[in-house]
Amino acid sequence: MKVNVDQYALDSRWREWQWHWQKQHRLAYWQNRLEWYLYPHLQQVPKFPLHVDFEISSLCNLQCPMCYRPQRKNANDGLMKLEDYKAGIEECARHKLYSIRLSWRGEPTLHPDLPEMVAFAREQGIREVSFITNGVRLDEALSRQLVEAGLGYLSVSIDGVGDTYEKIRYPAKFNETVDRLRTLRRLRDSLGKGFPRIRTNSIWSAIENNPQEYFQIFSPIVDFITINPDYDHTLKETQVDPNHVCQYLFQRMTIMWDGTIPLCICDKSKEIILGQLGKDSLQDIWRGSQLNGLRRMQQSGQTREIAPCTKCQRSLTTAIGNQRDVKK
Repeated sequence: MKVNVDQYALDSRWREWQWHWQKQHRLAYWQNRLEWYLYPHLQQVPKFPLHVDFEISSLCNLQCPMCYRPQRKNANDGLMKLEDYKAGIEECARHKLYSIRLSWRGEPTLHPDLPEMVAFAREQGIREVSFITNGVRLDEALSRQLVEAGLGYLSVSIDGVGDTYEKIRYPAKFNETVDRLRTLRRLRDSLGKGFPRIRTNSIWSAIENNPQEYFQIFSPIVDFITINPDYDHTLKETQVDPNHVCQYLFQRMTIMWDGTIPLCICDKSKEIILGQLGKDSLQDIWRGSQLNGLRRMQQSGQTREIAPCTKCQRSLTTAIGNQRDVKK
């Protein structure tokens, strides 16, 4: 069982420790982290997911060359209805869910109700609300609203610096993105008591020739810097180990913008549908016969018989390793 195999730090151990330690609900966070590792390793299913991804937007305002979006089958995009979202959050809150993320295949800042969605989840008792963004729409007004709504953290995808970034993230401008991050940092320090925490993330190929430059630019602005391996999303099938048992089926649930609940966050073309938000109980889906059957298939060496798993590259990730020396 490989847990968090594709997450790497481009940062010091001290800053990484601070990222984890400085949480708003420290005790609940560490309990969640312990469960995050234990349930998959023990191959035990919690009563309710440990985390839920709400794809509030599957639309995107960029067309980055390394993105998997063009490879989706039968793609239809849109924005999650606010009333559907609130119903889902209310069920999550009844089960004392620790965390949600408001992003998946699209750009969450395109949703006009994003600040209200953050605030509603926090009011319902969700202790950590986060999302991943390209940061293009993260102007001062939206940043202020997110700080005031109680956002826990956000990860800003910034691939490379200067011209490299602008080729990948066209038509975004590097200096403008850095300025938006500085504004967000200023607002969170003055209004949000240090929240949301801010992370940047880059694909490794965009910075591998000079990771020190990337670190030197962003370490004074953000709290933590991470990198992702490069994946080839044009592959129709991968050589995944038939005995591979995935962590996600024991940890998290994903809800698409239209309420469809797919197998996991790697089922980008919804090849396996588990249920529908608003019609099915999230807990019933999580503990139901269909998902339990898929878990048993993985446990018995039948992973390659599960369609989305044949395209998943997580178990095959090349370990580029944590880049701990960039600050020297």
